[in-house]
Amino acid sequence: MSKHHITKVVSVTAIAKDTFRFRLQLDKMPKITPGQFLNVKVEGFSLRRPFAICSWDEKAKTIDFGFIVRGDGTKVLSQIKAGSTLDVLLPLGNGFDTSAKKIMVIAGGVGVFPLLSVAKNHPDVYSFLGFRSKDFACLVDEFKTSSTETHIASDDGSLGEKGFVTTLARREFDRIKPDAILVCGPEGMMMSMSKTFEGAKTPIYVSLEQRMACGFGACLCCNQQIKVNNQIENLRICCEGPVFKLEEVVWH
Repeated sequence: MSKHHITKVVSVTAIAKDTFRFRLQLDKMPKITPGQFLNVKVEGFSLRRPFAICSWDEKAKTIDFGFIVRGDGTKVLSQIKAGSTLDVLLPLGNGFDTSAKKIMVIAGGVGVFPLLSVAKNHPDVYSFLGFRSKDFACLVDEFKTSSTETHIASDDGSLGEKGFVTTLARREFDRIKPDAILVCGPEGMMMSMSKTFEGAKTPIYVSLEQRMACGFGACLCCNQQIKVNNQIENLRICCEGPVFKLEEVVWH
């Protein structure tokens, strides 16, 4: 099946400060893995914008994605109205391995979007969500509905516990004893995971974010250094990723 779709915008919803959720209608529904993404063509811009797929409905043939407004491209996208059409490529990338029996997800900011798809498609997920403040919090109710447990932290303490969500997750780790940890959020948060979870034997997977052009591996602009068989290789986030083992990522 072709990955190129001309979709209808079913709804555009402001779900938090500067944060939007789109629902798209497709003619044909592809097979999607939690953690995969789509690449959206925004009118007036040469480069597409990549966004995580946060949920989908196979029967209704709809896909949801979300984003926070960070620049001119996302600002233009946020102003699109329901009933419009969007040119998208999907699904792209390799998603999360969700075969583990018990999963802990740790999401920071818009990292909630790809990880919601994990919670919605796995029977035993323990969710840890971190936000700058309650003004930026989103998808909390859906995580609570879809997760075995949901824990929240915020930088200023206006929602949930004050502090880093990674610290909160580490404190609960020994009690929960997850079989895998899946992470998405700011790079600094993901980099800190190695130290925060030092000594833990549980495999940790991170979903990386990178500026892309094509989204399917031809342009080679989203390379990330990854350790493969004790050698450092430049792998494409859009194809070999965006999900990698934390221990294999070479941070700069």
